[in-house]
Parts: sequence; structure tokens; C-alpha cells
Amino acid sequence: IQLIAQHLALDDHAFISAESTATGDAGTVSLLLGTLDLAAGSQISTSVAGAGYGGDLTIDASGKATISGQSGSAFSSGLYSTTSGFGDGGNINLAAQNIEIRNQ
Repeated sequence: IQLIAQHLALDDHAFISAESTATGDAGTVSLLLGTLDLAAGSQISTSVAGAGYGGDLTIDASGKATISGQSGSAFSSGLYSTTSGFGDGGNINLAAQNIEIRNQ
């Protein structure tokens, strides 16, 4: 998944995800942004459930990246790379002029 945008806002448990639910590598997520706002349990993630690599998550924001809050079902907003099988999780890279993490 590759996304280029001036502003990306995810709210109310919205998500962007690249995953593999069987054997094989998950895809990568690459975001080139001006600003990023994740709120109320929203997530950007890569994951693998079988044998394979979890996929890298790279975010390059020229302005501010804000990650805040939880959804009503207690999902925390965040950036994740997970595995529930034999594979390795991917790398998470976040570069921004300003990073703010609050109310987690």
C-alpha cells in the first residue's frame, strides 16, 4: 500500500492494513504525508498469521504526526506490525517534524 497525501486523518477505529492470513509475506505500507492524525482507536498496521514476514510500515510526514485515544472497545490508536504465526513482524519507521502521542 502506498499513499501520498497532504493530510491523513483516521478516526473512530478506522484502519489501514496490509496482512497475510496464511503462509506468505504481508505487504508493506508506505505513507508520504504532510500531517497524520490517528484518533479513537484508529490504526495503521502490517501483520502475518502464518509463516512469513509481517511487512514494513514506513511513514514520512513533513509536519506533525499525532496518535491519540482509544475506541470504545479499548483499541488504542497506533502503528503496529504483528505476527501470530512463525513469521517475524516487520519494521516500523516514523519520521515527522513533530510527533505527539497522548491519551493512550
